[in-house]
Amino acid sequence: MTDASAIRLVVSDVDGTLVDRAKQITPGVAAAVARLRAAGLPFTIISARPRSGLMPIAETLAIDAPMGAFNGGTVFTRDGR
Repeated sequence: MTDASAIRLVVSDVDGTLVDRAKQITPGVAAAVARLRAAGLPFTIISARPRSGLMPIAETLAIDAPMGAFNGGTVFTRDGR
């Protein structure tokens, strides 16, 4: 069992993991991310998608932690940094 206090960041892939077959965030995923935030755990995403393909997800989930596009080749934040 993992000590929850040792977790500093939760990172998820997008396609085949975070979005459904229609490439949409489900209410269950949104609720899970909200529970992570309520527990004080930051959440972010990484994907082979380009930055433009991640931004709608980042907006929907209000991700403020750095994200990785192009399998981590580009690291950026939602505000453009």
